Amino acid sequence: MQFRDGLAYTNSVEGFFSCLKRSIIGVYHTVSPKHLQRYCIETSYRYNTRKITDKERFNQTLQNVEGRLKYADLTYEPKANPE
Repeated sequence: MQFRDGLAYTNSVEGFFSCLKRSIIGVYHTVSPKHLQRYCIETSYRYNTRKITDKERFNQTLQNVEGRLKYADLTYEPKANPE
């Protein structure tokens, strides 16, 4: 069994999924499959910036903002085509 391959460790994967699990259980409580990718992206960002301060992370987040996500776009579901 191999636990390390260069810079990749199994601990990194386990650490990420631990953070994801804690955020779902402790913050969101439930997630829908429709938005699961968004939760994973947020957790990935937090995990990858875990070694900087909250202030630095906040400033970095504001610098990377591109537009806004409207609620209507977030909840949009296209109608099925009746055949």
